[in-house]
Amino acid sequence: MPRTTCTYNNYTTVDGHIDVSVEQFGLIINSDYLFIGASPNALVAYQCCGKDVVKIKCPYDFRCNDVMDHAFSSESCFAGHDTQLHTEHRHYYQEQAQVYICDIEICDFVVCNFIYVAPCIVITRVKSDSQFWGS
Repeated sequence: MPRTTCTYNNYTTVDGHIDVSVEQFGLIINSDYLFIGASPNALVAYQCCGKDVVKIKCPYDFRCNDVMDHAFSSESCFAGHDTQLHTEHRHYYQEQAQVYICDIEICDFVVCNFIYVAPCIVITRVKSDSQFWGS
């Protein structure tokens, strides 16, 4: 299992979820539209709260910086000084497609790097946006 997926798995168990299963995944084809697919890094099943998809980004431009420096930079995909995805950013579009195609309500969007002994990681939950698909 890649280092980022292992790191994510460690965070989910620390976060208080019960009976967490993280499964690496490749291409998922939408059951209604067989010509549309998504490739999340993992599917997560929680006994306590259902399923999520996971998308992991390790930005090369910030490989030597703390991930929070990236989160608060003007080049970031995050909005302002919080860790919610900016709705006009391409990653927001990608994550909306992931949850729609996989028929899951939440995507855990993970940004990380490994500049320290322990990984530096930010996880933000991107919920399915029905207005996004309605427009």
